[in-house]
Amino acid sequence: GSDIFGNCRDLETVELAEGTTTIGETMFFGCGNLMSIQIPDSVTTIGKQAFESALGSVTFSPSSKLTAIGEGAFRDSGIREIVIPETVTSIGDGAFSGGGGPSTVLKTVTFKGPPPSLASDVFNGATDLTIRYPYRYASEWDSVKNQDYGAISTTWTAYNETTAIVCGYCGDEGDGSNVQWEYDLTSHT
Repeated sequence: GSDIFGNCRDLETVELAEGTTTIGETMFFGCGNLMSIQIPDSVTTIGKQAFESALGSVTFSPSSKLTAIGEGAFRDSGIREIVIPETVTSIGDGAFSGGGGPSTVLKTVTFKGPPPSLASDVFNGATDLTIRYPYRYASEWDSVKNQDYGAISTTWTAYNETTAIVCGYCGDEGDGSNVQWEYDLTSHT
């Protein structure tokens, strides 16, 4: 149900059971010591303010069925980066917004699919935000990426899902050079 763990400041870990379909409104609101959560693939909806003022990181099952992230779902959380599943079709008003203080730490959002319906200030208060989207959906993202969605200084980047970028230390002269290699994942098993 909604608000079942709201303001439970001593809550540090949660394991959601497979078969859970909804994370209710304000369910973990204010659980400031909740550091991370793995969302099972059965969850289709994250309700309004479900993790507001809580959570340091969130990961979704690779076979996620998530379709909706509610208004303020992760507002004022400590999430620095998030990968949005391909199945997400809508993200609510202020879902990843912050008050502009130290709680506004979101820096990278990676979308795995086409653009969902995004509320006008979904990233309100985020600064120096990088939004990544799959190159195969670039034409669909073109109509979306000309807006800031409330973020200050947003960089939009298309990524190739079949190429891995590997960075490493290089140079026997001890110059600390960084070299970037591209590795085509489609031609190797």
